Amino acid sequence: MNDLKKHALLLSVVGLLIVIKFILVPIIDWQNDVLLNNKSISKRVSKVENILNNQAQSQALLTSFINANNNTKQLFFGPDKLAKFKLKIQQNIETKLEESKLNSNSFGWQQQQVFPDLNTEMLEFQMRFSGALVDAVSFMTKLESQKNIFKVTNFNLDVIAQDEVKLGRVTGRLSIAVYRTLPKSEFNKEQG
Repeated sequence: MNDLKKHALLLSVVGLLIVIKFILVPIIDWQNDVLLNNKSISKRVSKVENILNNQAQSQALLTSFINANNNTKQLFFGPDKLAKFKLKIQQNIETKLEESKLNSNSFGWQQQQVFPDLNTEMLEFQMRFSGALVDAVSFMTKLESQKNIFKVTNFNLDVIAQDEVKLGRVTGRLSIAVYRTLPKSEFNKEQG
């Protein structure tokens, strides 16, 4: 007991350290955890309030997105069956060639690429034509003025017999991509 009285100061320091280690530090850690949890909940609440406050703006943005999407869809060709679609495009091109007084030398479908996320398909065809250069310019203008997208991916013209009076004759080769919305039956095949 005498030894304990000699080291009373040392024992009280050890006791104080034990109290700090096993009582105060856990309480402080618990308080810090509660503060962090409260901050996290507060951030979530403020985000939800912000979303609720901006609901009208979000609705307006959604409406504008839907309108833009509908306008974009009008640029694509409709969801016809593939063979019918290709025939319709070929007839359309050949009609424009005839209207422009050009001769169609060849027409062939090249490749197709499906965009499943957009429910859209790109088909590419290559064609050769010949005629007067003035008529070729008229033909290209008709292609570009279409409502639906005709994307020219390759364009080559060979011009011959030019002089001071005439622009000459042309032989041309075009690769054109067209886009169509996939019919539900074909879209489901691509997904499966």
